[in-house]
Amino acid sequence: MYVVTIDVGTGGFHVAIYAESGGLLAADYKAIGYESEELTESLSFDPERLFAVGMKLMSATIARAGLDSRRAVTIALTGQRHGCVFHDAQMRPVLAVANLDGRVDRETLDRYAPHRSEIYRISGRVPSEIFPALRLAWMRDHDPHRLKRISGFLMINEWFAYRLSGVARSEITSITESLLFDVAGAERSARLDELFGQEGITTWPVVAPGTVVGTVRDDVSRTYELPAKANVSLGAGDTQCAAIGSGAFTPGDVVAVNGSTTPV
Repeated sequence: MYVVTIDVGTGGFHVAIYAESGGLLAADYKAIGYESEELTESLSFDPERLFAVGMKLMSATIARAGLDSRRAVTIALTGQRHGCVFHDAQMRPVLAVANLDGRVDRETLDRYAPHRSEIYRISGRVPSEIFPALRLAWMRDHDPHRLKRISGFLMINEWFAYRLSGVARSEITSITESLLFDVAGAERSARLDELFGQEGITTWPVVAPGTVVGTVRDDVSRTYELPAKANVSLGAGDTQCAAIGSGAFTPGDVVAVNGSTTPV
């Protein structure tokens, strides 16, 4: 079996292909850009275009590796935490934002300041402008027409897995970054949905990191020359994967992940 990993990072795509033994067969990188607006500090992108760029990079890397077509392939997806794709009821993208999108203003943040302790207790996260829950709350006041079209969202690695397989799932370490997840109960929080006014937002089944959610759709395989029926696996958030890759396996281990930011 081969494992193809694709990380949709803040600065670009990282693709790596590994043999079952763990040996690296091929790797590549491509920088990506975003649409920015200085006034609102927004950082958005076209998810369909980004998907196409990532798939072409993956296809070229697979071709260069010269994989044995008789062996199974699993494509594992990780990505920048907090970046997400808001979609409508037909799963069409409405708005896609990077993790560093800063459109949420101080007024919106201040509205939830009195609930800061409760939000932290449930979600394990301190509210800030990078979380999807607060972006939805901001849209209620500043972008209501777009908000009316939104029925749900997927984090970026989840969106890529959906586009590859046609199966929408929430991966537990990624959806934790939504500010709508109960980390103790390992489920979407009804209280946080109520607090942020998101009771109507779709809840997807939550899976563990590494779960195979489906196989590559035939049309995607043909379009991008990807291995037919390759497994699609939802990897953890990129920082969590980096921690594991750094050897942090036990409580109390300390890791500094030197990416676009430096989580510790």
